[in-house]
Amino acid sequence: MERSHQVEHEVKLEVGPEWALPDLAGAFPGAEARPLATLHLETTYYDTASRYLAKRQITLRHREQRPAGPDGGGTEGLAGSGSESADGPLASSEWTVKLPPAAEGSPAAEGSPAGEGSWARTEVNWPETKAAEAPAGGAAAPGAAGAHEGAAHPPSEVSKLLAAVTFGEPLVPIARLSSTRRRTRILANGHPAAEVDDDSVKGTTLAAGGAPEAAVDEGPGPATVVSFREVEVELAEGSQAEVLDAIVARLVSAGARPSSRRSKLVTVLQSAAQPPPAEEEVSALQAQKPTSKPWKNATLASVLQGQARACLDVIVEHDPLVRLGDPDPEHVHKARVATRRLRSVLWALRRLPREDKREDKGEGVVAMSWLAALRRELRWLSGALGAARDADVRVLRLEAECAKLSPADQGAAARVIEAARSEQSVAHQELLEVMDSERYLAALHCLDALARRAEAPPGAGAATLAAPPAELWQYLEVPAPAAMAKLGATQWRSARRAVRRLGESPPDDALHRVRIEAKRLRYIAEAAAVVARPAARRRSAQATAAAATDLQDVLGELHDAVVGERWLRDLASRPWSWPERQPEELGNGVTTAGNDVAFVAGELVAAARSRAMACRAAWMQDWHHLVRARNLRSGCPPSPRLAPPSPVPRPRSQAGGR
Repeated sequence: MERSHQVEHEVKLEVGPEWALPDLAGAFPGAEARPLATLHLETTYYDTASRYLAKRQITLRHREQRPAGPDGGGTEGLAGSGSESADGPLASSEWTVKLPPAAEGSPAAEGSPAGEGSWARTEVNWPETKAAEAPAGGAAAPGAAGAHEGAAHPPSEVSKLLAAVTFGEPLVPIARLSSTRRRTRILANGHPAAEVDDDSVKGTTLAAGGAPEAAVDEGPGPATVVSFREVEVELAEGSQAEVLDAIVARLVSAGARPSSRRSKLVTVLQSAAQPPPAEEEVSALQAQKPTSKPWKNATLASVLQGQARACLDVIVEHDPLVRLGDPDPEHVHKARVATRRLRSVLWALRRLPREDKREDKGEGVVAMSWLAALRRELRWLSGALGAARDADVRVLRLEAECAKLSPADQGAAARVIEAARSEQSVAHQELLEVMDSERYLAALHCLDALARRAEAPPGAGAATLAAPPAELWQYLEVPAPAAMAKLGATQWRSARRAVRRLGESPPDDALHRVRIEAKRLRYIAEAAAVVARPAARRRSAQATAAAATDLQDVLGELHDAVVGERWLRDLASRPWSWPERQPEELGNGVTTAGNDVAFVAGELVAAARSRAMACRAAWMQDWHHLVRARNLRSGCPPSPRLAPPSPVPRPRSQAGGR
C-alpha cells in the first residue's frame, strides 16, 4: 500500500446540539466561505488489549466515507456521478495513524484564540486501492456494522510502523463511530486556507470480539450509543497560524468551546465510562533531568525504574518517525542519548557491591548479571543508533563547511556531500533492519518490565531478559541519596584518573576516553540530583552535571573533527570515474573527478584540523570548571596542577546537543 504523511494543524471545538455555524466570510481579510459536499463517515478505531496506543496518545483508525445523499447539503463537486469533487474522492476508504503532539512539538501557544484544543500532529495515511462504494439509495445507516467487515485486520505496513508501541501485540477494534460531516472550505483570496468540519457523531465501544459494549448516553438510563457534536478547524498546507486563530475566534464568539479532548475516540471512551489509561507516575522528563522537587523516600530500585521508563518513552516516541524517514536528525539523536543515559546508570550500578562492602559477597550476583545482559543489549541498539547519528552529523558538518568553499569548488563539494548522504542512507537502512528485528522488540519488552518493576518467575535465571529477577529489586532496595552519592563519587574518581593519565600531548583516543568518563559522570549526576538531599547536595549534583556536559561537548566536537578527517582521507583515496558528470575528460575514460574531490577533501581536512586544535586548546578550561563544580561539596580549592591555560574561545557543534 502506498503511504503518505504530513503534519496536521487543527483545532477541536465542543458545541451543543442546537449550535449553528456562523457566517465565516470575512473572518479575516480576503476570507470566503464555500460549502462542500456533506459526507457520511464510518470509522473503526483500533488498539491492543493493553491499550498501548492510548497510553502513547496515538490513534489508529479505518475510515470509509461516502456522500451523504442529495439532501445532505453542500454544492461543490456534486455534478456527474457524485463520487468525485474538486477536493478529492467523495467515496473512499483508508487507514490512518495519528502520532502524538509531543513528537512534533507542544500544543498551540497559550493566549492564542486556538487555545487548548489546538494540536499539530503527524498523520500517516494508507489509502485503500478500491474506493468504498455508496449503497444504493444514499448513505449507510448510522451504526451499521456490515461496512466494517473487510477492515478487521490492519495491513502489515500499519502494524510495522507501530511495532515498538504495541510491543508486537495484535491490534483489535475497540470503538466504532458513525458521523455526518458538514464541511465548509475557507478561501483566502481564492486559495484554500482551511476547512471547517461540523461532525454529528454516534459511537460505541467494542468488546474484544468486536461486539458493542454497554455505554452511557447523556440521557438517563443505559444505552449502547454515545452521541455528541464536534467542530474541527484544519489549516490548509501553506496557510499561516493567524488564519486558524481568526476562524476559531469567530466560532468561539458564536458559542463554541475549545476542547481538551485529543480525538473523537477519547470522547467516546470517556462518555462510555472507559477513560483512557492514565500517564505513568514517572515521566520521561522527570527521570531525565534534575528537578527542583527531589523524590522522597527514593530507593535505587525507584531510580532504576525511572531511568528505564525514561529510556523506553523516548525510544518509543521517536521510533515511528524514524521508520517514516522523518528528515529531522533529532529523532535518532534523542533515542541514542536515551540508551546512553540508561547505560551509564547501569554501568555505575556494577560498582554497587564493592561500594556497599556488604558482608555477603555473593549477594547481588544474579541481579548484576541480569543488568550486565541488559547493558549488552542497549550497547547493541546504541551502536545502530550511533552509526546513523554519526552519519547525520557528518552530512550536517560537510554541508556547512562546503557552503564556505569558493564557487569553483562547489562541483566537487557536491560529490563529497553526495558520498556522505549515500553512507547516511545505508546507515539508516541498517538501523531500520535493527528496529524490525525480534531482538529489538525483546529489548523494549525488557525495558518495559524494568519500568513496571515486574519480576521473572523463580528459576528463570539471569540469561532471561523478559523480566528482571526478584533478587534485583531486593538488592536495590536501599536509600537512593547516599547510594547515588557513592556512585557519583566513584565515577568522578574514574574521570579524574583518566585526565591524570593523559600526559603532555595526549592522543585523540585518550581524550575520547575522557569524554566517555565525563558523559557517564553527567548522566549519573543528573540521576542523583533528582534524589539528592539536602538542597546543597542537589545543587552540587546539578553543577557537576552542567560542567560535565560542557566538557563532553567540547571533547565530542574534537572527536567529530578527528573522525571526519579520517573519513575525508578515505574518500580522497577512492577511485573516481564519473564521466557522465565530469565533462573535462582526459581520455581513455579517465576524468579529473578524483583530483577535484581530493582537492576539496584537503580543504575540508584543514577545516577539521582547525576545529580539533581549538578543542584541544579549550577542553582543559571545561575540566577546570568541572573540578570547581565537584569541589562545591567539600569546599576544597582546585588542584594547582589541573589549572587551565589562558581562556580560548570554545568551538560549538553545529549538529546540536549531545
